[in-house]
Amino acid sequence: MPKSNLSYTQLFPHKFNRLVSINLFLLTLTIVLCWSWILPSYTQTPTPNLKSREVLIQEIKDYAERHVENDKAMDSRLMIDLYEKNSVGLTTPEITKIYEEEYTKLKEAKDSNLWEKINDDLFYGLGWFAAIAFLILFIFKEAIQGWVTHLVNTFGKWLYNQIAGLELFWNLSLKSYKKGLINKHEQLKIPFRPNRPLSLQEIYVDLQFLEKGSNEPINFSEIKKYNRLAIKGQPGAGKTLLLKYLVLSWAREKFKSSSNEYVPILLELYRLNEIETSALNMEILKQKLVEALDRDDFPKANSFVERNLEKGKLFLLFDGLDEVKSLIRPQVVQAINDLLDKYDKCRAIITCRAAVYRNDFAESVEKTLDIKEFSDRQMRLFLEAWKSQMPPDKSIDQLIQTLRDRPLIMELARNPLMLTIVAHLYTQPAFVLPQSRSDFYQESTHILLNQWQNNFNQYKESAHKRRVLQHLALFAQDNASQQQKNDLSLDYEIVVEQIQKVLPDLNLNPETDTQPILREIVERSGLLLEVERGDKYQFAHLTLQEYFAATALRDRENELIERFKNDPERWRETVKLWCGFAGNSTNLIEVIYQEDSLTAFECLADAQEVSSDLAERIIEEFKEKLAEANSDENLARAFGAVASDVRERGRGKVVFEFLENALNNSESLEISRASVKALSKTNLPQAADILFRYYEDINLVDARQALINMGDIAVSLLKSLAEKGSEMAMRDLVKIGTPYSREILNGLLDHSDENIQRLAALNLAEFSSLNN
Repeated sequence: MPKSNLSYTQLFPHKFNRLVSINLFLLTLTIVLCWSWILPSYTQTPTPNLKSREVLIQEIKDYAERHVENDKAMDSRLMIDLYEKNSVGLTTPEITKIYEEEYTKLKEAKDSNLWEKINDDLFYGLGWFAAIAFLILFIFKEAIQGWVTHLVNTFGKWLYNQIAGLELFWNLSLKSYKKGLINKHEQLKIPFRPNRPLSLQEIYVDLQFLEKGSNEPINFSEIKKYNRLAIKGQPGAGKTLLLKYLVLSWAREKFKSSSNEYVPILLELYRLNEIETSALNMEILKQKLVEALDRDDFPKANSFVERNLEKGKLFLLFDGLDEVKSLIRPQVVQAINDLLDKYDKCRAIITCRAAVYRNDFAESVEKTLDIKEFSDRQMRLFLEAWKSQMPPDKSIDQLIQTLRDRPLIMELARNPLMLTIVAHLYTQPAFVLPQSRSDFYQESTHILLNQWQNNFNQYKESAHKRRVLQHLALFAQDNASQQQKNDLSLDYEIVVEQIQKVLPDLNLNPETDTQPILREIVERSGLLLEVERGDKYQFAHLTLQEYFAATALRDRENELIERFKNDPERWRETVKLWCGFAGNSTNLIEVIYQEDSLTAFECLADAQEVSSDLAERIIEEFKEKLAEANSDENLARAFGAVASDVRERGRGKVVFEFLENALNNSESLEISRASVKALSKTNLPQAADILFRYYEDINLVDARQALINMGDIAVSLLKSLAEKGSEMAMRDLVKIGTPYSREILNGLLDHSDENIQRLAALNLAEFSSLNN
C-alpha cells in the first residue's frame, strides 16, 4: 500500500476543529480569571493629579491596605496626624471612621482568604488538565477551605488540651495564656457604646493611692515595691481596671524582667458565690485559680498552679471581695488568708469596695490603700482617648471648664466610670452638662435610652424602657437587702419574670415584648449588662441602680423610709438621690436624721427644698463634729458637698463660712486640718484662695497638699510665688501636671532672673519625665 501524504487535519478534520475549539475556550477562561484578579488593583488606583475629597479618602484607604498587607496594627492616630489639617472638610471622626472601616474590612478578608497566599507562578506552565483541576478547586474553595481549616483547628485544639498541663509544654502554654489575656483585655468594652470598644492601653491612666491618716498621694510606680496589697475604692474608681491593666501589661511583656517572673492570675471573687459555705476552703480557691487559667487558654494547669504556688512565682489578683455574698464572705476571707499564709512568697492584690471592707486582710498584706479620686491631670490624660471623637466646637479644655462651673458634677467626674459617661455624652453635639447630680442622671439616662432611636429602636417610648429599669432596680435593691447579697447581678429567669410583671401596665404584651425590650435596653443603652454569658444581668454601675430605684419611689416616700431603716448602708445613696428630684424633702430628712445623722447631713447637698429649721439643726450638730473629718472621708465629702453651694443666704454659704472661720480662728490643729480637707472638697476657687494663705505655713502642711489636689484652680495662685523664685511652688506645679501648669513653667524660661530660668528648666525636665 503506498504511503499517504495526507496530514492529521486532512484525515480527521472534524476532530481537529473540535480540539481547537476546546483549547480556545480553556485559554479564554484562563485569561478571564487572571484578568479578574489583576483588574481590581488597577481600578482601585486613584487619579494622582485630581485634588479632591475622593482622592483624600482613597489615600486613607490605601494606607489601611498597606497596613493590612504588612501585618501592621491599626494606627488611627497616624491618620489623624497626617490628614487632620486638610482642605476638603474631612473631620477627625470621619478620617478615623474611613480608615478603621477599610482596615477592618481588608483584615477580615485577608484572614479568611488562604488563597491569597498562593503565588500565581505555581500554575505557570502547567497543562490544561491542571488548569481545569484548579478551576474546580476555585469553585469549591470556600467549602474545602472551611472543612480543612475546621479539621486542622479541631485537631490542634484537641492536641493542645492534652499536652498543655504537662511541665514539658508549660512555656508553650504560657505563650498561649498571654495571647488569651491579650484577646480578652486589650479592648475595653464600654456598656453604653455598643460595638465601639476603646483600647485599654490608651484609656488607662495610672492611679494614685492614699494610706490611712495621710493626704500625700502614692503613685502607681511606688506600689510595685510591695508584694501584697489590699486596695479599696468607691464603685467605678478603677479597681477592676487596674488588675486588667496589670495582666495585660504582663502579657505584652511591658514589665521589667523581675516582674515578668511572676505569672498573674486574675480571679473574680464573685465566682465563689456558687460554692456551698461548708465547702469553701483553700483547696477550692486553688481550683478556682486553675479554672481562671483555663478560661484564658491554659487548660489542665493543676500541677502548674501547685508548683508555682510553692515556688512563690504567682501574682494572685483577687478582684471584688464586695461582690461575694455577705453570708459566705467570712469563709472566702479565711480561704484567701490561709492561701497567702501557706504560700507566703507569692505576690497578691485584693480589691474591695471601700464601704464593705472590714480590714479583713490586715495580717496578710503589707499595705491597705485607698484609690484616690482623679486629679485634674488624670482627668485630662483620660479624656485624651476621647479627643478625636469630640465635635469641632468642643474640646477637653471646654469640658474641664464646664465641670469647674458645676462643683457637684466635677466631684462625680473624678470617678473614672462617671467620667467615662460624661465624656461619652459630651461627644454628642447637642449635649449640655446639667448642674445637679439628679439632673445629670436624668439627662444622661434619657440620652442613653434614646440612642439610635430614629433608625433602630423598636420601642420609641423611652418611658417604657425607663419604667422597666425602675422596676428591676427596685427589685435588685430589695433582693440584695433581703438575701444579704452584695453582688449586683440578677438571674436571667428573674429578670424575665420581673419584666413580664411590669409590661401589662405599659400596654405591652409579656409574651411577645419581654425579650425584644430587654435586648434593646442591653444592646442600645448599656445601662443593663449581660454577665456570665447571659445567665445573669446587672446595672452598669451601682449608682445607676440606686438612681432608678430612687425614681421608682418618687411618690412613695414612706416606703423609702422603711427600706432605709431596715438597711441604711444599702439605701443611703438612693435616699440622697431621691432628695434631688423630690419637692419638699423635710419629712424624709427628719426621719433619716433620727436614724443616721450623717446621711441627713449629706442630703442637704442634694435637697431642693427642706425646712430651714431642720437644716440649721443638722448643720449645728455637724459643726461640733468637724474634727472627725480628718479620719472620716465620707464626713469630709459631706462638708465639701454642702459647702459647694454658696448661693447668697443659702445653707451652703453658712457651712462654707463656718469652715473658713474654723481654719482662720481655731486653736486646734485637728480642726484646722479638717477645715482644710473639707474646703478642698468643694472644688471652688474661693476655697483655693483661702487655702493659699496657709500654703507656706509649716504648721499646716495639709494646706499645700490640698491645693495640689485642687489642680488647675490653684495654678494661678502658685504662679505668683513661682515668679518670685519659689522652688516649692515650681515643684507643686509639676505635681499638678496639667497643660496650664506646664504653660506657667514655660513662661518662666523668659524670666529676667537667670536663677529662676534655671529652676524652671529643671522642673520642666521633671515635668516631662513624670508625664512620660
